[in-house]
Amino acid sequence: MGAPPAPAHAPEELEGRPLADLHRFAAEARLPRYRLLRREQLVAALSGGEVAVPTPVPTPAPPPARPSRPQRARPAERRPRRRERPEEDDVTLEDLERPVERPVERSVERPTQRPAERPAPVSRSSFDDLPVLRPSRELELGDALATRMVQIVAPVGRGQRAMIAGPAGAGATALLQEFGRGLAREGARVRAVLVDVRPEEVPEWDEHVDVAAADASSSPRDQVALAERALDDSKQAATRGEDAVLLLDSLSRLARAYGLALGTPAQAVEATKRWFSAARDAGPGQGSLTLIATARVETGSPLDGLVHDALEDSANMVLRLHAGLAARGKHPAIDAERSRTLGEDALLDPERRRELENMRGVARSLNPEEAWEFLAERAREQS
Repeated sequence: MGAPPAPAHAPEELEGRPLADLHRFAAEARLPRYRLLRREQLVAALSGGEVAVPTPVPTPAPPPARPSRPQRARPAERRPRRRERPEEDDVTLEDLERPVERPVERSVERPTQRPAERPAPVSRSSFDDLPVLRPSRELELGDALATRMVQIVAPVGRGQRAMIAGPAGAGATALLQEFGRGLAREGARVRAVLVDVRPEEVPEWDEHVDVAAADASSSPRDQVALAERALDDSKQAATRGEDAVLLLDSLSRLARAYGLALGTPAQAVEATKRWFSAARDAGPGQGSLTLIATARVETGSPLDGLVHDALEDSANMVLRLHAGLAARGKHPAIDAERSRTLGEDALLDPERRRELENMRGVARSLNPEEAWEFLAERAREQS
């Protein structure tokens, strides 16, 4: 049966509004089960049309009650978050027996787009059959000072396996968020995966970046399932010929989740390395999957050290952050001496490469703070 028409709003007024505003209008209009409606259905209903309201899917009986524990207050968020049940084609660990409940996901659409239907599952073999080429097309990261500095020191190409490595407080997460903002503004298909994240950090991401977040209250199984499902969705996009970008914060926390789910540090490192190694460029028109992930270093954790050492070898772009620069307010705290991109001869034309090498040569001859100031000045000149 269709939902009763809500007080009419002009369609052009609603089309560009955030999903949170549409939900607020629907609540004020007492539109039944409005959270089950897609964006275009909400717009139609709020414009005075009649829309069939989906029937809720019955949920299974809850598991036996566990001893209660104090519940932490969750901060208010600017956008709605939803908890979804796993779908039949969700990726889960084969050796984990119980069904996995998917963690909280937040998906934010561009105002000018309609939500895309979930694509049909694509077999892993079809992605694995894609050719693996050196990144040969530079990825546009936007026009912010931070991203221009990165592109001088360690350019990012489509299909890159990029690691942002730094100690706590060096600004790795903030730089990853800057990447997300720049990529979204350049029109890239970008998704961020946040593992074991503080709930209040989720709304800090750009509203045009699709965010899948598993907070600290999620189980390691849920965190692993979330990351693998996001990776699988991005693989499907690459198989369809799209250039997909997946951001992860962080490799260190994903490895800890794998370790708790699988049992040993060696298995955790191997599983995280397989996840990270999925990035590839199949060539123009053939699709690509770019992975940009943060990694904690100098933590004193043996697992963090194992993850960094194993994945630094498989990364073809490493951006190192300098704790001293961050402490002095120099962001992004790029360590020009220890950052690099492999295979630049395929990614950059010879003239551009010579220009960047000259800049890097000067930066590497200076102390870290002088090098930062030099790179920032060169980046401003390129705006």
